[in-house]
Amino acid sequence: DADETTFGESTLTLYPIRLGAVYAMDTFSEKGWFVPYVAGGAYIVMFKEELESVSDNGNTQVAPYFRGGVAMTLDWIDPIGARRAYLDSGIQRSYIFAEVQKQEASSAESDPDFSNDLDFGAGLRVEF
Repeated sequence: DADETTFGESTLTLYPIRLGAVYAMDTFSEKGWFVPYVAGGAYIVMFKEELESVSDNGNTQVAPYFRGGVAMTLDWIDPIGARRAYLDSGIQRSYIFAEVQKQEASSAESDPDFSNDLDFGAGLRVEF
């Protein structure tokens, strides 16, 4: 998904692209209600900045990112509905989660700095 911001006559468009892996410790609790996880990988950001008649675009070099959090299954709320969702749609589990993420800066000095402090997030995850 592109993130586009306009300031007067200036427009900045960002396309973040990530590739990584997740290690979920789903045997941490007996019924898998709480699932701690860690993830990591690499990312690049394709960018385009337009200011009136001047344009600058490109992409960053590959840089690492890290993520960790905990997910809690929601299937216990309605076990019959969860079983139906699995049989009808292949939904294995649904979770709510809370996590923290860190992106490192690219090692190329000419790249824009897309690194960040710790970002906190939460949401809903569906596992097929």
